[in-house]
Amino acid sequence: MNFEVAVFTCARCGEDHTMVFSEFSENPIECDGKVYSHYGTCPNTGEPVILAIVPAGAGEEEPRQ
Repeated sequence: MNFEVAVFTCARCGEDHTMVFSEFSENPIECDGKVYSHYGTCPNTGEPVILAIVPAGAGEEEPRQ
């Protein structure tokens, strides 16, 4: 499945832009406890970018009392 994503501060070029991400056809990449299941190409540099999909709210800090 392919989908377009608004990218803020791209890991490759540092700019904001949209990218089309595709699902890896084989096994996803696991690194630092995250599973990167999709990849895309930065339109400014042509370099690859990997994407981990996480549930909404995951990783947010608990509210302070």
